[in-house]
Amino acid sequence: MFVTLESLFLLLKQYQADVVLISATLFLRLAGALPNDRDAWGGFSNSVVLSVAVLGIVSAGVHHTGVIDFIFMRVLGRPKTYFAALIRLSLPAMPLAASISNTCVMGVMIPVIEKWCKEINMPPRLFLMPMSYIMLVVGAFAIFSTSSNLVVQSLLMERGLEPFGNFDIALLSLTCGMVTVLYCAIAVPMMLLYMEASETTSSSPTKGTPSTAGKKLFLANIQITGSLLNGQSLADSGLLTVMGKVANIVRVERMGEEIDLDTISEKFGLEQYDVMYVWTTSDAVLELIGLPGVSLIALDGGFEHQHRDDSRDIVEVVLDGLCPLVKQPMTSTTLLDNVYGANCLSIRPCTIQHFRKPQAQADEVRTMVALLRAQKRDADDAGVYRFCIGDNLILDVPRNFSAEYANSAHFTLVRKLNEDEEEGGKGDVSETQYRDMIISGGLLVMLIALVASKAMPLLEAALLTSFLMVLSGCLPQQKAFSAINIRIVLTIVGAFGIAKAVNLTNLAAVLARIICQLLAPLGQRGVMAGIFIATVGLGIVFHCTAVVSLLFPIVVAISESKNVPVPLHQAMAVMMMGACCQVLSPVSYQTNIMVFSSGCYTFADFPKVGFGIVILVGVISVGFVDQLIVTH
Repeated sequence: MFVTLESLFLLLKQYQADVVLISATLFLRLAGALPNDRDAWGGFSNSVVLSVAVLGIVSAGVHHTGVIDFIFMRVLGRPKTYFAALIRLSLPAMPLAASISNTCVMGVMIPVIEKWCKEINMPPRLFLMPMSYIMLVVGAFAIFSTSSNLVVQSLLMERGLEPFGNFDIALLSLTCGMVTVLYCAIAVPMMLLYMEASETTSSSPTKGTPSTAGKKLFLANIQITGSLLNGQSLADSGLLTVMGKVANIVRVERMGEEIDLDTISEKFGLEQYDVMYVWTTSDAVLELIGLPGVSLIALDGGFEHQHRDDSRDIVEVVLDGLCPLVKQPMTSTTLLDNVYGANCLSIRPCTIQHFRKPQAQADEVRTMVALLRAQKRDADDAGVYRFCIGDNLILDVPRNFSAEYANSAHFTLVRKLNEDEEEGGKGDVSETQYRDMIISGGLLVMLIALVASKAMPLLEAALLTSFLMVLSGCLPQQKAFSAINIRIVLTIVGAFGIAKAVNLTNLAAVLARIICQLLAPLGQRGVMAGIFIATVGLGIVFHCTAVVSLLFPIVVAISESKNVPVPLHQAMAVMMMGACCQVLSPVSYQTNIMVFSSGCYTFADFPKVGFGIVILVGVISVGFVDQLIVTH
């Protein structure tokens, strides 16, 4: 009991899940709570756990060939209303999310949605979060669609219980998914669109300067390095044309002395070596790199970035939980250079998105800059800014960075910002690319057909598909190996060990008895509602695979209880749908982190929209599970 609670506490403190769970399982094995190695480490030989690893290669192959991008660009069109646009976007996204990793799908969708929204004149924030939620709910469509489903299936087989058929909960997931689409189509414009309008109307940029209202802004540091701009005003220098209005300047220093922002206007005269911190767009950051008379200063090292190096790329990344930068001080760390060969050109802090009002965001940025410029060199100082999960960075990186880290657990998003310049005009698909897209799409269909028809077990079908992806040239061998996320495997194995200990020590039976006694007056539906609420609640802070692993023995014990007998597979289906409702926090799931910064959302936006989805999915799952799943 103590080890389980301590593990949950460490996970809540954002310690790395694989390390915590594997360490907890090791401790339980050494303490004798797990009597043999099979109970502790049996997950390593579990075919379903191995399938989770191999399916990462299949997803990487489909992503690498560009077939997802190709499908979206052919389907979206130019709808006139938000309802029609969301339906158009959901049509290809839902079957893809039910077939491959929705992290891969979302990684492709973000730039597609941003480009498409410019064409149809709608804000991207109306689509990014809803699509993350829709794909989460629909992800339970097939047993092999999500890792949490596969974990439940594996635990059922390990206990000698009847497993689910591949599509036993498909109708339940599809019903919840369709209701989620309709809910988002109605609720999202009412909850989010008015904020877009208020930000746009509150902004009145000077003629000739770009508006940054409603756009994703980054903090960058520039210095006037040449005599070209010396003596010119802000208006005459052309800086405002690039970075926006004067209000986007959050700090100005001249010869080490801070200049009062109240004195800064369009007529403010620039002098050589002036240092400015600006709050501006990623496009402006790219322009500032090559702007004559201006140098972009890296935030982590202080060096000047004066021109575009052809041997390097400018990329946008979002930090994930396994990134070694997390909790490291920004201004004194050498990890960026040592690990990635990179430098931080600008940052959009995760903390900024606690605030909706532009003025509150500006105040937060000024506070951050004041801390950066304070004369503090001790990395242990509490005032030093430290990288956080969800921080959005613009990095100067080596050419191979994107290929190496596109599928890495270090980042939820890796996107080249200078790709359009290098590959602009890339609209036509070559014969080789077209061939690879057809082959990878065909192999994905083959995998689904083999598993659905039970002609081949999931592991063998996934391995066969992966080998064919590499042999056909759809995926380079090195990328295939890098697509295997060993840390996800370690997380699942560690969770298996703790779940086994919970069962062997009769802790599951005790907890099940308490739950049944508390919820007995509410009957069978009340007990299933308790299972759903517990799963959703734990899913706010813990990975879904850890949640279902820990709750599995408790749910089995509940189903065997004589007080309120609950059919096992119905209870499991409710738990699996609850595991897909990680919609109440931006850091509860990878796709939420990806859209968090891209859509300029606040923390409050996620539960504001997600709470209604939880209620709807809960009502459908608990109320109609006996009618919507296949019973044996």
